[in-house]
Amino acid sequence: MTRHTLSAWKAISSGRLRSLTLAVLIGFMSAVPAFAHASLVGTNPSDGAVIERPPELLTLRFSEPVSPLLLNLIKPDRTSLNLADFEVTDRSLRIFFPSSPIDGTYVLSWRVVSSDGHPIGGSVVFSVGIPSTASMPNFEDSGRSVRISIWIGKVVMYLALFLGAGGAFAISWITRGDPSGRIPVVMLAAFGIAGCGLSAGSQGLDALGAPMFRVLEADTWHAAMNTAFGPTIIIAVIVLAMALGSVLSIGLQARVLSLAALISVGIALSQSGHAASAEPRWLMRSMVFTHGVGIAYWTGALMPLGLVLARRRPEAANALLRFSRTIPYLVAAILVSGIVMASVQLEQLAALVNTAYGRVLLVKLSLLTALFGLAILNRWKLTVPPATRQLVRSIAAETLVVVLIFAVAAVWRFTPPPRTLSMAAADIAMVHVHTGTAMADVTVSPGHAGQVSVSIALAAGPVEPRQVELVATHSEAGIGPMRRRARRCQDQWCVDGLVLPVPGIWVVQVEVLISDFELEKLEGSIEITP
Repeated sequence: MTRHTLSAWKAISSGRLRSLTLAVLIGFMSAVPAFAHASLVGTNPSDGAVIERPPELLTLRFSEPVSPLLLNLIKPDRTSLNLADFEVTDRSLRIFFPSSPIDGTYVLSWRVVSSDGHPIGGSVVFSVGIPSTASMPNFEDSGRSVRISIWIGKVVMYLALFLGAGGAFAISWITRGDPSGRIPVVMLAAFGIAGCGLSAGSQGLDALGAPMFRVLEADTWHAAMNTAFGPTIIIAVIVLAMALGSVLSIGLQARVLSLAALISVGIALSQSGHAASAEPRWLMRSMVFTHGVGIAYWTGALMPLGLVLARRRPEAANALLRFSRTIPYLVAAILVSGIVMASVQLEQLAALVNTAYGRVLLVKLSLLTALFGLAILNRWKLTVPPATRQLVRSIAAETLVVVLIFAVAAVWRFTPPPRTLSMAAADIAMVHVHTGTAMADVTVSPGHAGQVSVSIALAAGPVEPRQVELVATHSEAGIGPMRRRARRCQDQWCVDGLVLPVPGIWVVQVEVLISDFELEKLEGSIEITP
């Protein structure tokens, strides 16, 4: 490394800047709890309920679609039973309750993975007959060491995908094969493959709620690969292998491999994560793809360009010119895709300060402002004519800011986006109703007295219902049957503008007209709060 490069890195790594970096990272990792990205919005029986007889079904309803990882029932005699008989319908998980003659307190310990690949777990406590007098076990999620491992794995993956795969593309297409940046790219790609292993193991531990010492167990890796994060890991390893192949090749082969690696960065990132799982999915995944490819192009070029300039290579001026001409279009794509994703995730501006997700975004935006400032300085002041020493220092500073941005962005793994909190905050009420031949989930939103909306999720049957009606009755308040016809809304039936004027226990009946001669009536009770 030349004297210019060494002086540049010394200039940007002063004691004050190192202290600020460490303070930011330590502050984030100690302040962020283990958030999940899906929310449990209702259960039947409800948590803490005392019911007369054992239920036929246990129902969990979430803010977005989920897949079960672990379902465990602790009986009153403290024996444990794994539950494998369940149905997943839209956002509901219906678990068939095993026959049990034992009265007392039951604990359903559950762990599911949401569509964005992040696990969520908890427990529901209910009693049949008389509650048990003995204490029941508590269930805790994976510890801080697992969360730190997840964060480190994320940061390493970002560094490898963006600086490694992006750097391989820059060597082939921007610096035109100059060897100056090859060693850092090789090191990043190799380090990134190890980081993918760490990420996979940590994801599996988090999915199972297991401690660190189980990281090498087959069940841990199987659980990780069964989440949405599994395809991301597999594609990321392929990306890094192509990046290695590119820097070890020459000519057309190197350019084709590096281009494929750059494109695949966007593909890998669009397979999982809270942004990629948001609706409309086709738009959000395309935005994640665009964002990822743009960032890889920009940040990946920093090290090769800085080293080429510092060593005063003959190709340095042309490489800088090629980068300067193309980067404005990539920055525009990054900004547009970032604004779209933030708008969908935040839903409202107040979430920037009211939610952990928004506060992480504010920190990232502050760092991005500094990065754009450096980029503008490079583009308009230091490249015409090239001020080599100052430009190398500025590029080195950009690289450090980029690393900080990756470190902050990795914290999003632990912060649910505001859009996933909306349903949980809506205070809904839910009841599962069924007969021997039909079943449905009835959801009232909001779950308090006044004007409400009702959604009815019928279990799929061989025949599409001709008509569905909802009947609501509050006998204690003297309110007779209130009958409303439901309309078809996607895969559910909806009732809008229903007014439940008083709180208390309402009896709801769903009448499903199958044919002129067949009518199913499903009835249950639901509690409406004041």
